[in-house]
Amino acid sequence: MRIGINIPKELHQRLQPLKGTVNISEICREAIEARVKKYEEFVGWLDSDNAKQVVAEICEKELQRKAMVEIDWETIGYQDAKDWVQAATLPDWDYWNRCRNHPHSNSQDTVWVHGRHVRSGMTRGTFVSPGSAKSFHERHREYTALIHEQDDDFWEWMAEEYDGLGPFYDYAAAQQEYGRAWMAYTAAVWTMICERSEEYKRRWQHENMETRRSRQEPEVPEHLFPDAESDETGQFRVVAHEAELVDGVDPLKLNRIADEPEVDSYLADGLRAP
Repeated sequence: MRIGINIPKELHQRLQPLKGTVNISEICREAIEARVKKYEEFVGWLDSDNAKQVVAEICEKELQRKAMVEIDWETIGYQDAKDWVQAATLPDWDYWNRCRNHPHSNSQDTVWVHGRHVRSGMTRGTFVSPGSAKSFHERHREYTALIHEQDDDFWEWMAEEYDGLGPFYDYAAAQQEYGRAWMAYTAAVWTMICERSEEYKRRWQHENMETRRSRQEPEVPEHLFPDAESDETGQFRVVAHEAELVDGVDPLKLNRIADEPEVDSYLADGLRAP
């Protein structure tokens, strides 16, 4: 098979002295054959298990680097909010409400950026989080420490991949995503707490009202008037037997009861001892 090739005019002039000493067709054939052989070897290597393993390792390393840099701050904020809710005490919720209702936006974010501020004596105090829950400040500090531990190849890759440092130093965006998820979760839980508190309050009020309604009406103890009988006028008259007055009842005690201002005069006459 015959094929033609195009060469620059300058190269054609340089070949003139070599006419009759070199076989130009052979030179072209050997060059083409060498290039084809190299291509076939490369394609064959790509089909080998070794090549597939190398490609898989490169892709895995690329994904790990991207996962390290492109952190899902919203998911982290959501998870940290769940941990905070599980460990939060009443003082933590009180501080949460104070921060959320604060007139300044910077103070509203304090509870999830730093944690709850706790004073210690005359010192300025410190920030703490309930249980093992972490704040955004702690999370971002861990993130920056991890990035700075990487080698030079990683920094070169990040500069090329993101045309600079990319999302690594975008602190404001990370804070916004984290805080939005954190506050959304805790606010939803607080709403459920308030609803359940109102439910308990209504239940307590209902039980308290039922308890009041079930109270017994006031009544006079029977032992105070064991021998009282009603006459035809509807009033009570005490029948005091002389033997009982002498043996069972103190006459002075009956007189003291009869002298009480609340005792009816007719009843009092019956109570007085002879």
